[in-house]
Amino acid sequence: MLCENCEAFSRKFTPSKKVQLILHESVTTLLDGSRSACHLCRTITTHLEQRVQMVDGENTAVVVKFAGDDLHFLVCLEPKSSEKSEAEGSVENRTAEKLRFGIQRPVLPAKIAQAIRSCGETEDSNTGSDVTFQLVAAWVTECLENHEKCHKAQSGANPLPTRVIDVGLADGSQQPFLYEPGKQEHGRYIALSHCWGKHELLRTKMENLVEHKKEIPLSSMPKTFADTVMVTRRLNVRYLWIDSVCIIQDDPKDWEKEAARMCGVYQNALLTIAATHAKDGAVGLFSARDGLATRPCQLPIGNQRATDGETGPVFICIDKMSYTWVMRVRPTPLHGRAWVLQEQLLSSRILSYENDSVSWRCQSMRFYEKLPLCQPLDTFIRETRSKQGSWKGDPRDTDAHVAQLQRRWITSPMAIGGQNLPLSFAANERKPEWDKLIFAWAGIVEDFTGRGLTYSSDRLVAIRGVSDAVSQYTNFKCIAGIWAVSLYKGLLWCTRGPQQRTGIAPTWSWASVDGGIHWPGLWSHHTDRLATILDVQESGTPAHSSGSIALEADIRPGIVGVRDSDKSRRVFLALCSPAYQSTPSWRFHSEEGESFTAVTPDVDKLGSPVSTDIELPMPQTVVWFAVIAISQLHGQTHDTQFIHTLLLQETGGGTGEFQRIGLVSWKNGDWKEPVKLSSEFREIGKVLPNPKRANIRIM
Repeated sequence: MLCENCEAFSRKFTPSKKVQLILHESVTTLLDGSRSACHLCRTITTHLEQRVQMVDGENTAVVVKFAGDDLHFLVCLEPKSSEKSEAEGSVENRTAEKLRFGIQRPVLPAKIAQAIRSCGETEDSNTGSDVTFQLVAAWVTECLENHEKCHKAQSGANPLPTRVIDVGLADGSQQPFLYEPGKQEHGRYIALSHCWGKHELLRTKMENLVEHKKEIPLSSMPKTFADTVMVTRRLNVRYLWIDSVCIIQDDPKDWEKEAARMCGVYQNALLTIAATHAKDGAVGLFSARDGLATRPCQLPIGNQRATDGETGPVFICIDKMSYTWVMRVRPTPLHGRAWVLQEQLLSSRILSYENDSVSWRCQSMRFYEKLPLCQPLDTFIRETRSKQGSWKGDPRDTDAHVAQLQRRWITSPMAIGGQNLPLSFAANERKPEWDKLIFAWAGIVEDFTGRGLTYSSDRLVAIRGVSDAVSQYTNFKCIAGIWAVSLYKGLLWCTRGPQQRTGIAPTWSWASVDGGIHWPGLWSHHTDRLATILDVQESGTPAHSSGSIALEADIRPGIVGVRDSDKSRRVFLALCSPAYQSTPSWRFHSEEGESFTAVTPDVDKLGSPVSTDIELPMPQTVVWFAVIAISQLHGQTHDTQFIHTLLLQETGGGTGEFQRIGLVSWKNGDWKEPVKLSSEFREIGKVLPNPKRANIRIM
């Protein structure tokens, strides 16, 4: 619905020319149009609300400026008489306010086009409204009926999880209850992705398991769960999976067994509903909003020729690069939760309820209440990932990144899919497709460890489903969160500061510590392996891994000291007698009483900062540098190479067993000739030891 002024504007709509049009002679008539539910007037007044209230309504015009292209135009509030404004000293009226609109001429499927028309003709104050659901139902129908790629990724009736919530019929005549299907039972079900938060959540425990099998009254559910039941019923789906209800929360065996099955739960779901804006279950799935100010406005100017030669209606909406639009886009509570990353990656279809809109992403398309209304998934990934203006936590970029990883490694694997590749630690580690997987995995782990995780003991199992999904299409094996096909690269991770041990993984795994992880050893090129992996031993459960890696590597001793300036613990190189070279043991010996002598400057001052996994051990503790790989780092000069070494501490009482305590990347020259930095020690007959080849085992 448009007011008289906006109807007249649509008849003069000429984005391809550099022209200026008067949309409203005054802000007063703009406000009148907004109150009468004019779609365009409502959009403008909502996004310029503060400015509209500050200007002189009668003496400020609403002006449209076309830039001469078919992509956008500007709406400005401009004073009619600058002389009068200046005479009165009105700084506010002298400053024009600009609102950027985007233009789209999409070719929409018939059912979606009809649903959008209905939305534009109706006041809509909630994302759970009937008109919003009409649009959601059109998205679902379009995918199920016409998306061939989505059918291949998820074919419909799949094995049901161990437990599901039977939501009953759409008329609400039956209360939901917890249902345990038979092992061979198939059916359609929906999964919920949500934030647990601090609000008391409905949970299934041993004490209420029998009761939940009889009935879970809708009135007893937190609002997010109850809203999700309503959507499930309206989509004519009988079953719903919610983690806190379908896993017995106080039974460790059941929890670990079901948590390890997350891959199948989300992959086999018909779709996943994401409560992206809700910080806990009390918030609810739906949110209040002004639908007219949110959705694109369709202009009644007839069918216009689209860029691909097809025809379609013209829609305008606040452009996604507009300041007012960006200010409404913020990181969502759901995207900050670590468990949710694998839910996003494993779900073939996601229906997201956001703070002011609803969106859909499947393996073929992305549908959105805002612009673009309809976008092929490949286009969404390419355009969003190429934008330079996104920030960490931007849900647009997060969704595109997840879709990109999912498309390549989970739902549509390409080059390496189906090959029966042997598990190898040496022969074919530099195969390009493997490198792409390791690089992608590093991005997944960095994203995952940057999100919130209530229990550090979940660090492995909360991402296990993703590695299981990749393994379905390859013969690759993930060992304690690191891919075995390129294990030496997987060891080159580091923390952003000392962390606490989680106790759920060997020390060479990133899962052994809390906190964010990044992979400097992967942000490089021309990486060559310098260590030989002799053996890998692993045991445990999906949630708790133990094991060791046997390496043949060059090692060099160091010692923990204290820097005089700030009394902080640092790692120094160690001195010893040349006699160590004739000793067959991995140990470095000295003919003198002292095996080691601290050296200054410390390693940091050599230009090789130490990234420590945990707090360094006590001063005078002997540590070791084990060489893993050499590479060139991006951003450095072409001939600058770096030696990547693991910082180790002995644990086995002389048996050659170590734990990892950090990562150090040296400039090649500093690693080969550190003695040039401490020549005074050579004058007294001591030298810095050269690296020695040895067999070690990291636990």
